[in-house]
Amino acid sequence: MIKITLILGCLFSGTLASLEVYSSTFKEPEPPLITDEFSANFMQHKWNSLNMSHVTSGSIYMSVSNNKSRLDNTHDGVMQVSLFDYKNVTKDGYLNKVFVLDDLVRPPQCEVYRLPIPAYPPMYKTMLKDSGAVFAGWTQDDVYGKVETWNFFYSGIPVSVFIDQQKRFVRYDFWLPQDRTFTTTRFFNIQKKNQPKSLFNLPC
Repeated sequence: MIKITLILGCLFSGTLASLEVYSSTFKEPEPPLITDEFSANFMQHKWNSLNMSHVTSGSIYMSVSNNKSRLDNTHDGVMQVSLFDYKNVTKDGYLNKVFVLDDLVRPPQCEVYRLPIPAYPPMYKTMLKDSGAVFAGWTQDDVYGKVETWNFFYSGIPVSVFIDQQKRFVRYDFWLPQDRTFTTTRFFNIQKKNQPKSLFNLPC
């Protein structure tokens, strides 16, 4: 009698929502708050139909409290520092970016040019909610295990982000129909911590 009661209770309770995509009790979760102050190692690969394939790796420092981020990376034998000021955005949604290049032979040089914000967006806490992100199920990540997948448009560009159980960005993808361009960025050794203002001082 006890066994029958337990079975019937499981069959007819039907009140618990599930995150299993093909479950009849599935309910889309609310977009989570994410970590907006962190440092991490990253690897990025960008390619398109014009035979462009560009891989870079390095460190990223994200600080929404300072409205800035910084990338220290290397590619093609060049050391590169990229500084992003999210207060300095054009009306058409482009970010003014400062490059500091150093190949260990010439002195550092600075260049300022415009870059679409989705390439390196400010990862503020309510980014997913404010962007109207849609839950796209779970993805099995080789490093972080089961991660949440969220899709949204950022400045008109389709974006997919992958969030681990600690609500940290572990992967960020976006793509463009022009030239069939795709960019994927992975984050490793993520450290939650506030970044000092001095880290974002412009050398130019």
